[in-house]
Amino acid sequence: DSYWNGFMNAQSGVNNVMLDTHIYQVFSDAQVAMTPAQHVSTACGQAGSLQGTDKWTIVGEWSGAQTDCAQWLNGKGLGARYDGSYPGSSYVGSCDGKYQGTVDGLSSADKQNIRSLIEAQLDSYAAHTGWIFWTWKAESAPEWNMQALIAGGLFPQPLTDRQYPGQCG
Repeated sequence: DSYWNGFMNAQSGVNNVMLDTHIYQVFSDAQVAMTPAQHVSTACGQAGSLQGTDKWTIVGEWSGAQTDCAQWLNGKGLGARYDGSYPGSSYVGSCDGKYQGTVDGLSSADKQNIRSLIEAQLDSYAAHTGWIFWTWKAESAPEWNMQALIAGGLFPQPLTDRQYPGQCG
C-alpha cells in the first residue's frame, strides 16, 4: 500500500484523500492451500504495510473466508480453487457447508479458524484508519456473511472481545 505514497497526499497539496484497499486470502491456489496459522500470520503481517502509508488507508473489503467456496465468487459456473472445481486448480478440501450453508453447520475447527482469522484481521486492519467487512449478508456462504458470523459468535461483539489475544504480537 505504500506504493501510493507521495501521490495525492498533503505534501503534494492535496488533502482529505483516502486509500481503499481490499485484502483477501482466497484468490490463488497458494492462498487457499494455506493453513489456518498461515492465514493468521498473513493477516498480522498486513499491519506494517498499512501503517506505512502517507494518507488515510482503510481495508475496504475483507472477509472471514479461508476458502473460495462461495457461490459465484469466481464467476458464474467456474467453481472453487479449494475443492479443485475451478479450472486449473487442485483439490485442497471439501466445500461442503461452505458453498451453501450456515455458521451453525460449520465444523468446530472451521469456527475456531474463522474466529481466529477475523480477530487477527481486526487487530491488523485497525493499525491505520480502519476497515469495512465484505459483506453484511451473503447469499449462502457462511464465511462471507457478517450478520451470520456475529449471530454465531465468530465475529467479536463487542469488537474488543478476543478469544485469541496477542496473535499479532
